[in-house]
Amino acid sequence: MAAIKTTILSFVLVLISVITAFAQCAMCKASVENNLQHDRTSIGNDINSGILYLMVLPYIMFATITYIWYRQAKAKKMRLQAAKIQ
Repeated sequence: MAAIKTTILSFVLVLISVITAFAQCAMCKASVENNLQHDRTSIGNDINSGILYLMVLPYIMFATITYIWYRQAKAKKMRLQAAKIQ
């Protein structure tokens, strides 16, 4: 029980202490600033879309692997239960 409390407390402290960060690389930031100076604002939206695209792919991969693992674990559990019954 103490491990669960420690984990929850650590998670809450991490959430509280998060500092807002500008998550753009130096080249992306320079590109956006250069285009803003020349009144071309669409590049910022395109870069943000690209960042979102790159951010979503690892989550999709993680969800897929987790689902496959869960399905296999469930099937293994069912096979073990069937073997105990017989």
